[in-house]
Amino acid sequence: YIGYMLCIASVMGFAAIAILKKSSPRELLGQAVRFGAGSLIGGLGSAAVWLPTFLSISSERSQTNAFRVTLETFPILSSFPSKFFCGAASPLEAASGAPHVFCGTTVLLLVICFFLSRKTPLREKLVAAAALLIFLGSFLFVLPDMVWHGFSPPNSFNFRYAFLFSFTLIFIAQDQFLRKDGPSARAILLSAGALAGLFCVALLRIMPFLRPLGVTASFLTLIAAAIFLLLRQKGRPCPFVLILAVCVLELGLNCGISLSAITDHDWTLRMDAHRDFVRTVQPAVDYVHSRDEGLYRMEKTFSRSYNDASLLGYNGLSHFSSTEPVFVKPFMRKMGFATEQNFCASYSSGSTASADALLGVRYLLTQEESAKTDGYELLTTQGGIQIYENPGALPLAFLSMPELSGLSTAEAADTFALQDQIWQRMTGQERSILLPESYTVSTVGLTATQNGDGSTTYTRTGPEEAALRYQLQITRELPLYFHIPNELRHFGVLPAAVYINGEYAGEYFTDFFWNMQCAGRFQVGETVTIELRPINDRLEIIEPYFYYEDTALLQELAQSLQAQAPTLTRLSSSHFQGSFTTEADRLLVFSFPFDKGWTLRIDGQAVPCQMVLDCLLAADVPAGTHSFDLRYVPQGFTQGCAISCAAVLAAAVWVWLRRRHSR
Repeated sequence: YIGYMLCIASVMGFAAIAILKKSSPRELLGQAVRFGAGSLIGGLGSAAVWLPTFLSISSERSQTNAFRVTLETFPILSSFPSKFFCGAASPLEAASGAPHVFCGTTVLLLVICFFLSRKTPLREKLVAAAALLIFLGSFLFVLPDMVWHGFSPPNSFNFRYAFLFSFTLIFIAQDQFLRKDGPSARAILLSAGALAGLFCVALLRIMPFLRPLGVTASFLTLIAAAIFLLLRQKGRPCPFVLILAVCVLELGLNCGISLSAITDHDWTLRMDAHRDFVRTVQPAVDYVHSRDEGLYRMEKTFSRSYNDASLLGYNGLSHFSSTEPVFVKPFMRKMGFATEQNFCASYSSGSTASADALLGVRYLLTQEESAKTDGYELLTTQGGIQIYENPGALPLAFLSMPELSGLSTAEAADTFALQDQIWQRMTGQERSILLPESYTVSTVGLTATQNGDGSTTYTRTGPEEAALRYQLQITRELPLYFHIPNELRHFGVLPAAVYINGEYAGEYFTDFFWNMQCAGRFQVGETVTIELRPINDRLEIIEPYFYYEDTALLQELAQSLQAQAPTLTRLSSSHFQGSFTTEADRLLVFSFPFDKGWTLRIDGQAVPCQMVLDCLLAADVPAGTHSFDLRYVPQGFTQGCAISCAAVLAAAVWVWLRRRHSR
């Protein structure tokens, strides 16, 4: 991604150098040929990396926005000048604000000197101005911005090429700094006045991301830099170390202010929070690894971020990635987990034990007792973290009845019923693990409005307490779950507090909590009240579902699948081997996402892979005793390696020819 932007910048740089050198048409043609050949060899030399990446992202991993020809502009004109102040950063600015272009007040002063100095050739000024205008136009207009981002607007963190604008400013500034005569006193004074005027204009529109300390630092740096340059211009000694110290202090302060602004907003970015979390949770993870060196998944009902599994070194389900296959997150939603659009999934308080077993969650870490662990075995407690083992967890490879391949998750509205169907088709049994329960609904301090999409909007009628209340008469002494589907995801702007029998049970409709919730285990005949109290003034609700889970039946069915499960040995992260015995044709299922790069061989013969449940990798296998070999090679990797080798050979020939010519 960044390499693509650097390619564009290198073409701009070549054009600038060619113009400044005043090359003849013949010389320019030769330079262009050499530049093009070198660029081509360099690009093809890395084909082993970018070709499989491109093929992957352009197929099932594509989550980009469509390119369009437009004359739209970005509303950045009012805030852009303020971005040159020290510490001009905030969480909102980082994600969707104006470009981050701060590179030091001394640099800005020298850039203005470059354009005002009479000693700077006009051709250099025009080339530099053209480069800056290209970037400024890209910041202002949507079309060139999309070109910089690979012909697709980014979903967040806009203007990711802004570092090249800062680099250009620094490159221009160093021209003035390295000149022996340096800018004239007139140019320095005019530049300082112009920059001070720009700062004052920027302050007329008070931007929320500006900090008084940062603004003060920018003005003081401007004064100090101007004095140093004036002393240097008059031939007086001006140690470079003083200018260096001023620049380092301002840049260091910018780093500190920016980091503080972001960490105050998001506690997970604080170093102490990171350290304390790792010190608390890592011993529990290490205990599981020391106890079980096999292939399995582990999860926890608390979190620091979506990628805790990567941080702590275990195989989990929670994950954030903008390059994961697009069908993974919809599948996770259908399994009852919380997702943020199609970019991240959160286990949070989990789903049902049925989903855990299907996806091979063998160990579960919790910080409090919950009916969610019904049927799980408590192993130990490490630093306040309870470690449970799930005896019903299926291995990452298991044999299913062939009927599973005909089940689609895409149109399923009732996630509980879908999970029940999955287990029925996997085992060939008709008994239900998940059993529905009826409910009554009432409102307190809310008015209901039916929407055309099947949802209901509940609006607060006054300042008094408001609640959407569900009541259930318990008919089974089993864990009770509830789930409100998240097709109406609104980025958590309509959250609710959950109360079960009057006791606070967390929030719902937030980033981490929009999944299946275990309400508890209750006595038959007991009346259970589940309330959703809007934190703001509104709630948008689709039909909720309430189900019991028969954990005893789940264990029975899981054991039948475990008994005939294949052996699975991990040779590397992309190579697995195993064997199995079955008396009838079955479906070999791997509980990880389908990818065209997987190749399955059974008894040495290639077998076509397929996608089941709109996500998982699987293949039809015949009756008998068989061994299998599963390998992953990204599409285009072999071809990319061949192209890279050819490029390296071409580079070697080129170097040899140039050396021979020089002799």
